[in-house]
Amino acid sequence: MTFKGIGLAVISALCLVLGGTCIVSAKVKVSVKTTYYPISGKDGKALNASMLSGGSTRIRLTHAVAATETELDFGEPEIAVKNGKCVVEDVDVYLNIRYIYPKWKGRGRASPQMRKRWDDFWVELKRHEQNHGEIAKAGANALEKELKRMKGNVAIGCSDFGGFARVRLDAIIRKTAMAQRNFDRREYAASSKISRLQRLLYEAR
Repeated sequence: MTFKGIGLAVISALCLVLGGTCIVSAKVKVSVKTTYYPISGKDGKALNASMLSGGSTRIRLTHAVAATETELDFGEPEIAVKNGKCVVEDVDVYLNIRYIYPKWKGRGRASPQMRKRWDDFWVELKRHEQNHGEIAKAGANALEKELKRMKGNVAIGCSDFGGFARVRLDAIIRKTAMAQRNFDRREYAASSKISRLQRLLYEAR
């Protein structure tokens, strides 16, 4: 069995509300949640089938056995006028990360080979998903920096700020999504470590 679909589900939600007073600070706030779904199987083939079946009911990706779902948002930017331009003085960027993993309760009753191959695969699976989390964090940091660089037109009451801000921020969202896809593309390769470990798990007895 080739490795398929350990991947990412990204949900992007942007909220831009202008106004407020000025506080000189900005933060990226990250919330992480981990959930599990049960799997079972007496050998590697059955265990892989259980992961694919269980993952398909909980993950919005075809053939996924684990996922990293993210929600990216930012609160109400606080605007000031500096050097004749509207600028963001303060904004908080929020990133919610949800990891979804399989949980094998039958490990203690399995053969030594099964346990060893499962443990090796599990470590690599977590590494894969946490890499997705790090890519999402990089995107959140880029959003915060981009917001701090935004400038609007005072003459029209900064009403242009939201429009061009959204265009530039959407570009960062797309860039982050591309980075996630490129990472998955490398991991999907038959020669990758996680592909090899999944094949070994599939063959375990």
